[in-house]
Amino acid sequence: MIVRDFLICLLQMYLLEDLEKNMLPYRRENFWGKFLIYFVVALIMLGINHLESSVFNMVMIPVTYMIVSMVVFRGNIWKKLVIVCCYYVLAIIPEFLFATLTNAYGVTGASEGFGTEIEKTLALLLMSTMTFLFIKCINQVTRKRNYLTIENKTFTVLLMLPTATIIILGCVFYSNISFEGMNRVMVPVGASLLLLTNIFIFSVFDRFVEKSEEVKKMDRLYQKSRAEIANLQYMNKVNEDNRAFLHDINKFTKTSHTVSVC
Repeated sequence: MIVRDFLICLLQMYLLEDLEKNMLPYRRENFWGKFLIYFVVALIMLGINHLESSVFNMVMIPVTYMIVSMVVFRGNIWKKLVIVCCYYVLAIIPEFLFATLTNAYGVTGASEGFGTEIEKTLALLLMSTMTFLFIKCINQVTRKRNYLTIENKTFTVLLMLPTATIIILGCVFYSNISFEGMNRVMVPVGASLLLLTNIFIFSVFDRFVEKSEEVKKMDRLYQKSRAEIANLQYMNKVNEDNRAFLHDINKFTKTSHTVSVC
């Protein structure tokens, strides 16, 4: 299950970026450049997790997060440190809950406490979904100034998707379903697709918010342009009236001068 563990580490990199991108400017915006960094760091995290040392894991995982933050994002180092610590807490809360409920010590490392690797896969996907939900809620707060009321309502409706995903995966995990035959393949594939659906839907929502903000900016520019055009038209009219008035004054002066000479 090395591939699964690697993909989970890669997913953690995505979630870290999703949290930081709303608070810090990018140092590297090229997709493939960032992907290469995440790929290498995910491999490092995979090695750390497979050492199965909880103390080493708790020290080195935040360090790898901090390295990613320093390389990919610009900004104050203390702010990065705070965000990394917040993300680490968000990531270990679901793990702590599962360690408590299932007696699975070190969910991301050793697989004690799980009957099968599929149970561990479901647990990891469920924990990732919970972390994903936490991060999206934080993002909604940090980017609230960019959202319209209708978008806030839309976000609330969208929260039903990860919430339903957590409930479904939890039910599957605790329902003692037999993971034999087709279930051995279909259950983890279906759970993975559920998580990917969550990521895709919220990515579309983020894109919708960005486009909505662009439309609002264009509308403000249009309204400003109309006001400036109206002001220019008014100024031209005033100038024309002044020219006509000066023309009449000059004409009146010439006429008066001619009459006085006569």
